Amino acid sequence: MLVTESHHSTDSAPTHSLVPFIIGITGHRDPLHLQTENSTALEIKQAIKNCIVYWRKKLGDKTPIWLMSGMAEGCDLLALEALDELRESGITGDDNFAVFPCLPMPSAEYEKDFAESPEEYQFGLAGFNRYLNEHRKNMIVVSEKFQVTQSNPLLVEGDDQQQRNYQYLNVGLFIAKYSHVLIALWDGNESKGVGGTADIVRYKCGEGLDWCNDKIAAGLRPHSEFDGQIGGVVQHIPIVRRQSSSDEPLLSKLVQLEHKDYADTPFPLYVSHCLNRKINPIQTFLSNEFALLNQQIIRFNTFAQSNHIDNSAAKITGIENGLKDTAGLFYQADASAVVHQKSYRNNLGSFIRIALYGLITYEVMSIVLNISLGIALNVAILVCIFALISLIRLEKKNQTKIKYQTFRCVAEALRIRAYLNLANVPPDVKPIIPRRYRQNWPIINYACRLAELTLWSQTIETNTSLVKSEWLQGQIDYLDSRLQMTGKSTIADFFYKRPKKAATFLAKWSRRAFTLAIVVATVLIFIQIAHLIHPLCASYSDHWQCNQMAQLIQQYKTDHWLANYTLLSVQFALMVGTIMALWQELANYQYTYKGYENLRMLYVRALYLLDKEQNDLQTEMLAELAQEAMEEHASWNHSEHQTDLIHR
Repeated sequence: MLVTESHHSTDSAPTHSLVPFIIGITGHRDPLHLQTENSTALEIKQAIKNCIVYWRKKLGDKTPIWLMSGMAEGCDLLALEALDELRESGITGDDNFAVFPCLPMPSAEYEKDFAESPEEYQFGLAGFNRYLNEHRKNMIVVSEKFQVTQSNPLLVEGDDQQQRNYQYLNVGLFIAKYSHVLIALWDGNESKGVGGTADIVRYKCGEGLDWCNDKIAAGLRPHSEFDGQIGGVVQHIPIVRRQSSSDEPLLSKLVQLEHKDYADTPFPLYVSHCLNRKINPIQTFLSNEFALLNQQIIRFNTFAQSNHIDNSAAKITGIENGLKDTAGLFYQADASAVVHQKSYRNNLGSFIRIALYGLITYEVMSIVLNISLGIALNVAILVCIFALISLIRLEKKNQTKIKYQTFRCVAEALRIRAYLNLANVPPDVKPIIPRRYRQNWPIINYACRLAELTLWSQTIETNTSLVKSEWLQGQIDYLDSRLQMTGKSTIADFFYKRPKKAATFLAKWSRRAFTLAIVVATVLIFIQIAHLIHPLCASYSDHWQCNQMAQLIQQYKTDHWLANYTLLSVQFALMVGTIMALWQELANYQYTYKGYENLRMLYVRALYLLDKEQNDLQTEMLAELAQEAMEEHASWNHSEHQTDLIHR
């Protein structure tokens, strides 16, 4: 294949502040043409272009697209050529593409796979080196990282070719795991040997590879059958190979994605595999999860404004060292979360104030109902009601709290994985959040995988002391400040930064308000009873004390100021108690501080255990702590979502 010069500058390592959409490439080394009549080799490249353009349109111009390629002869390099031609033609939107060459072995060894004098349809060694040099700064040598994760497929028994095959398998699994869409240029049949395209497709669709599980790096091993798969889809471009392939079909065992938003895909999308039945009950779950993750990526990139980042803020050493180039994404997520949180709090404060004004007006109106002031107050009540409805509708339109939660999810996932990187904790097969929350916040797992890529692509120096001081002790100090019950605090700090103190205060005074309402209502009942028994008391008018009471009761009328203001006192006490209870529910204080207490206990325990010399058990402990912390955050997010104004 003719190798042309590229007009694009060499890619730099992507320093970004937006969530990328990762497309992986897997395919045969000998593509001939598409599985359609009168097809040519050029149509394979056009099919790749169509897929890239499709995802560009679905995710929007602002979303960066990362392309992961195994750099093998054939489809891997053909995809890079297709992307180059798209960029040359001026694909719509920002030219925010990045290519990540993922090599199964060091490049000097990998070059042996390429012919110095290639056939016309091949790229050859010159083509491989051109694309590798163009994107070298993003290169990931997967086999070198296996030694870091203590699982080295180079040590497998067998001949040299078998060892290389397992290396091909691992790099394919790596691309499948970390890509959101795996474009498979594949004939649809089973693999003949180890590490073929069919193996990678099966893995992406959640099928186990038990026959070679011990040759797969710990962080790349297949997920539990119960998980289905970790997320993403296979986009199948059916091709015909130049050489003969297996006659055993695999395509019929795959389960297609079913979602109305992706009915227009140029090539079919697959999310899982069938077992012994024609349908897979997890199909709907995985389809909805894929669509929701795309929505969350779009939301993040659409509403993440660069002016949300405070450039004067001090950089966090652990984040800088643990995330490297991805640190910008953390700062963007963290700063944007603060902005949208403040916006939602302002909306919530306005909602409470307007509700309070309306309730006060309603209570006062009961004593001026029949005069002109009563009409004015009635109008004011209607204005308050319409204002509350407008606030709720505005919140449903803007979804401020959901935006805040999206940014906070990304920031916390990146923060936790950054410190795991610093502690040299290898990527885990298990999702970092409980399965039941995957359908709500799939972006958490996605952000965690983005941070894991730093561990694969760059050298991170282990720094346990920074993990202890910045992460563990830092979280303990943060939680202590939120659980503080004594000391002075501003009104804003009291309501927004002291959940335990605010919850205790509101619970105590709402109980007192309800108790006061009961006491005053009891007094009112005695007054009413006394008025009802007036005739009986009046019959004993010869008794001086009874006569005095009779005279007082005789003057008493139901519209007397004593009755009105006693009733008004009951209403105001109930109103105050209700407002306090409503604020406590909407602010979610109780759940928040209980979660803080649980987390603090875990961090204190982890800090104590890390004082020992680091070993495998400590590494496992930190991984479990990360899962506990993210589970607590996901649970809190779920609880927060239930108290959103949009549900009022």
